[in-house]
Amino acid sequence: MLSQAAAMVGAPAIRNRGTVGGNIQSASPAADVVVPLLALDAKLVLASIGGKREIYLKDFHLGPGKTDRKPEELITEIRFDCLEDDRSVFYKLGQRNALAIAIVSLALQISFSSQNEVTKVAIALGSVAPTAVRASNTEDYLLGKTLTDETIRMAREMLTKDIKPISDLRASSEYRDSASQVLLARALKSVMPNSNTSCRGAV
Repeated sequence: MLSQAAAMVGAPAIRNRGTVGGNIQSASPAADVVVPLLALDAKLVLASIGGKREIYLKDFHLGPGKTDRKPEELITEIRFDCLEDDRSVFYKLGQRNALAIAIVSLALQISFSSQNEVTKVAIALGSVAPTAVRASNTEDYLLGKTLTDETIRMAREMLTKDIKPISDLRASSEYRDSASQVLLARALKSVMPNSNTSCRGAV
């Protein structure tokens, strides 16, 4: 899912010059790479002449354009774990395929037991709140369940408790709410045990 998100940042010229750290530091609620990193429970290493410190990405963004980084600090590392048996996917809804700010984006990382029950799940969304967010209520609902049509329908309803979309020039809050539910259902169906979408590693 991280490679999928990185491939959707801007256009080739922007991707060739930009950095993942820059995408994070922008603190945009629509930043493409932030969403999968949030689902991966990523940590940032911030360094300055005074030393280093670690902070979870979920705590780094304080609001649109606002972060916990001090003026003298640089983002020097991004750390996260990714297990071989996890499945993951990233979806972005925009007005076009390139140079588009996300109307809604969603990243999903999930693991299943041998009985096809959800043993671990992380869902993150962008452009639906002042910062990218984890869908904690939806995650809690899915744990221990098998993915059926009814489970996915209930997860869609639960998602409305996790997001607070606004209306702007790109979309209304109602559209974002509906689109978020559609992307969640699409993501869950794409990673069901009979599919072969998986998370291969870290950067």
